[in-house]
Amino acid sequence: MPVITIVEPATVACYYLSAQVADNNLHTVPGSPRTIMAGLNCQTPSLISFPVIRDTASFYGTLTDNIARIGMRTLSTPVGTDSKIISGESGVAAFAYVNAVLQDQHLRKKIGLDAKARVLVINTEGDTDKQVYQEIIKTIS
Repeated sequence: MPVITIVEPATVACYYLSAQVADNNLHTVPGSPRTIMAGLNCQTPSLISFPVIRDTASFYGTLTDNIARIGMRTLSTPVGTDSKIISGESGVAAFAYVNAVLQDQHLRKKIGLDAKARVLVINTEGDTDKQVYQEIIKTIS
């Protein structure tokens, strides 16, 4: 069976929060947090998706805006014969999270990312704001 990991911006991680509370209800992240991942800037889980995600997700992960930026730059500057991938701030979330997890031995082991693992990442958008995209990929972390 696949291991499904839900990834959200750390500032608005409402599915993560709901999983941590673990009362089978959805929970809202308080305050007015923001993220560069505008398409994922949701403080409350969707009423429609919440039961499905709650019942199928194995892990919940969060990432900072800086990890998203690093992911965007990584995809925009491929190694060897890899193709360049243009991914926006929200679209890069899953890749950026996996890329960061691969640097963390504890998380990698917890999620089961070993030599036999196969990862499917879905990129949901390109450079929806071309100017911001160019600023991010040209910035050195």
